[in-house]
Amino acid sequence: MARENCTLEQRIRAIEDQLEIHNFIASHPPSGIVAAKVFLGDHLDFQVKVGESVLLARVHPSLRTPTGDPIQVRMRAVKCAAIAEAAAPRVAA
Repeated sequence: MARENCTLEQRIRAIEDQLEIHNFIASHPPSGIVAAKVFLGDHLDFQVKVGESVLLARVHPSLRTPTGDPIQVRMRAVKCAAIAEAAAPRVAA
């Protein structure tokens, strides 16, 4: 639905729907498995397997979740960085 063709009521409904989705996700955080962790002095680096992906997380050293145990994942967007996989080299035809 194009924004300029919407009524105010439709726009408010769309915002409410998005808010409900965000609230649902926040109340049901994804979980993963601690694949690896390394103590680096003032923090721990965790590798958390979520499905087929591995997330890297820097956490406070007081977090005692053992390797192999499940863990819930929460992320603040401002603290996230996405890194693309390296593309395979192209071969000239």
